[in-house]
Amino acid sequence: MKEKFGIDPAYYDHEFEQEATEAIADTAAQGPESIAINNAPHNLEIIGPVEAERELVDEIIDFIEKMSRDYKERIYTEISRLNKSDKTKERMARFIELNGFDVPIFKLITNNAEKTKYFGKIGWDFEEEVRGAILVIDFPRPVSRYWHKSSVKWDEENEEYYDSEHNILWGDIYQSTVRVIWSHKDQAAYTNNLSMTRLNYPGEHQSENYYYIWEVCLKER
Repeated sequence: MKEKFGIDPAYYDHEFEQEATEAIADTAAQGPESIAINNAPHNLEIIGPVEAERELVDEIIDFIEKMSRDYKERIYTEISRLNKSDKTKERMARFIELNGFDVPIFKLITNNAEKTKYFGKIGWDFEEEVRGAILVIDFPRPVSRYWHKSSVKWDEENEEYYDSEHNILWGDIYQSTVRVIWSHKDQAAYTNNLSMTRLNYPGEHQSENYYYIWEVCLKER
């Protein structure tokens, strides 16, 4: 694994190594209730009908596409700035690209029955009425799993790791790319006429399920 991808295998469990070797991107998986939309990006899963909320869905898709484009640009910029050899950086960039780890993962839930089902799946006893749609955002799988492994200790939750030639400290990627998500969220009202209310508390995350859960509506004009 280390020779093939230039990545320290200590940063992955066996299951993850096997998936990475086969270049399987979880972001491409579609659940049985997913809705196919021609203009939907590959890293978005839509659950529930869309026609009744078509204007909202189209604005969210545009929001996701712009965020994904900037996220992808940021992650490769961060790789290019690493204090590693060009060969190692090329291997890392290729590894990230092959596995679809260069964009966030999104789930859009449009109707109440599916919202309730999703909340139950993640263990939420959520009884408040949710207007509009639910937008779930998670980081690419290794960032979601290893966000706490960083070259810098920034709070009590993360760990400081030694950065060697042949590893990726995903916590450093997290620190840089999380700003892209918040930048787009903060601009959503102006660029896409979206009102976004966060439903999960700060520090409340489930690795590989969600990092942020937002209630998303069209702003009143």
